[in-house]
Formats: sequence, C-alpha cells, structure tokens
Amino acid sequence: MDWTRWSKSSFRMYLMPKSSTTNTNCIGRTSCFQRPGTILLWKYPSALSRLSSKSCPVDREGREYLKIELDWDYKNRRVHLSMKPYLEKALRQFDNLVPTQRRDSLYPHIELKYGAKQQFADYDTSKRVGKNEQTHVQKVTGKFNYYAHAVDPTMLTPISALAAQQSKPTENTMQQTQHFLDYAATQEPALTTYRASDMVLAIHSDAGYLNEEDARSRAGGHHFLSEDVPSPPNNGAIHNEASIIKAVMSSAAKAEMEALYTNARKGVE
Repeated sequence: MDWTRWSKSSFRMYLMPKSSTTNTNCIGRTSCFQRPGTILLWKYPSALSRLSSKSCPVDREGREYLKIELDWDYKNRRVHLSMKPYLEKALRQFDNLVPTQRRDSLYPHIELKYGAKQQFADYDTSKRVGKNEQTHVQKVTGKFNYYAHAVDPTMLTPISALAAQQSKPTENTMQQTQHFLDYAATQEPALTTYRASDMVLAIHSDAGYLNEEDARSRAGGHHFLSEDVPSPPNNGAIHNEASIIKAVMSSAAKAEMEALYTNARKGVE
C-alpha cells in the first residue's frame, strides 16, 4: 500500500493510505473505526481528548501497556514494570486461598543425594486425573505464562514443567500446580526494572541436569541489553530461556553445551 506522511506546524503527524476515502474530520465518531484496514491519527491535539472515553480511556502519561503497569523514573533513566492487578485477578479466577504457611519455592525441589556416584532419573507413577483437572492445569499455565514473560521470569521454569505434563496430568501434577498457586499467592508481586544502556546484547547461560521428567535436562538463559564490557551489568531481560532439552543428556557437561547452543541460537534469531 502506498503511504503518505506529512507534518505542518498546526497539525499533528498524519499516517493515512492514499487510497483511503475516510474523512479525517470525523475523528472521534464510532463509524470511523468500523471500517477495516483504516488507520486514523489525530489532526489537532484536542482531538486526543475526543478519542478518550470511559470504555477506552487514553493514558497520556503512559502508565499502563497491555496490563503492564509502568513506573517511569526519568531522572535515573529507568522504568519499573509490575502487574499486581493482573496477578490478583488470576488468583481470584482459580479461587486460590492464601495458605497460612508461606511458600518460598516455586516448585517442589529434588532432594540432593550427597556422595552418590550415579544419579538416577525419577518417574511419576501417581494416578492419572480426569478431564476437568487437565483443563485446570492448562488454564493455570496459560494464565501465568503471560505474567511470567512480562515481569516474573522465575515462574517460567515451573510453568514449562507443568505445561510438559498437561497432556497427561497426574495427581502429582495437581499437587505441583497447587504448590505453584500457593507460591504466587504468598509472595510479593514481581517488579522488573529496565535501565538505559548501550544496547549491547549479553547472555547468561546455564543448564539443569536430569531434573525433568523422562530423564531430561533443562536449558536456561537470561538475555539482556547492557554495555560492551567484560562483565556487563545486569538489566531487565529481553528474553528468558527456560526450555526442556528434548534429547537425554549423558552428562552435566553435555547439558551445559546444549544450553549454550540454545541460547546462542536464540540470541541471533
């Protein structure tokens, strides 16, 4: 499509297709927004207030985007992201009661076996659950997946583990799901901070060996923008890797190498 863009002293920026017959004077009317494929911006600054309504308010200060609350710190060149209302609504959706005992772990941990020369894989032998329980697990992972990617990447690992079991959930899967919900209910809402940087990509890579179902391992990574220095200072993530390695790794070193490959591939995509 051929686009025309221009600017005048008494006008705001336009962006309209040449072939469009839409009248720009009708900005603010419902009929203008019912035509598919039409892009309208405002002609005068006062038109922005006419676009605002109770059902679709205009946020002049940019305090919220896609349910993500933005706290701008212009002096220190930072922005803080949080989603407390989203988290509270999600917990109400699943009728999760706040437990009396605080949960400090996202997922039931695997007990360490000190001095063991061999590490054996664990398998879930608990009883399968029904369709309603399966739907519950799918809803929990789907609801919190957005929250985890947006502001709380620490949740990606348990969500990934639960998602891998959602096709054939068991009683153990339901216990792990409830454990995750209890953690979300008893912890403070997450807050992610992004700071201004030189936008040089830095990646931290790690792996977990034989800590998933069917003797599989996990690749983890933290991708962020920082400075071009030997030890880049941390920043808010632009991508977090928390995937289960499909192949069975024969050693922890091979799991680390697979994680390095996965993070390097994601870094150039």
